[in-house]
Amino acid sequence: MMIILISAAVLGGIGLLLGFILSLAGIKLKVGEDPVLTAIKALMPGANCGACGFPGCNALAEAIYEGNATGEKCPVGRRQNLAQKITDAMA
Repeated sequence: MMIILISAAVLGGIGLLLGFILSLAGIKLKVGEDPVLTAIKALMPGANCGACGFPGCNALAEAIYEGNATGEKCPVGRRQNLAQKITDAMA
């Protein structure tokens, strides 16, 4: 019985140590996102309908940020003046 308890304690300790190391690595190696891209993603309607030709609103936002698309491609956003709002956010 004692062997099982010692084994469980060692395994638990290793798990805690590795978890702590991974959490530090996650903090140290965090990749930030451009605030302009974040603002464009926040302006998207979030319908993820695919009517714009992209798989979802985040993909369209990234294409707009890279200059490969415009806000006019979003049929849902056309009613909300999305293109103007994105232009304002990118300025």
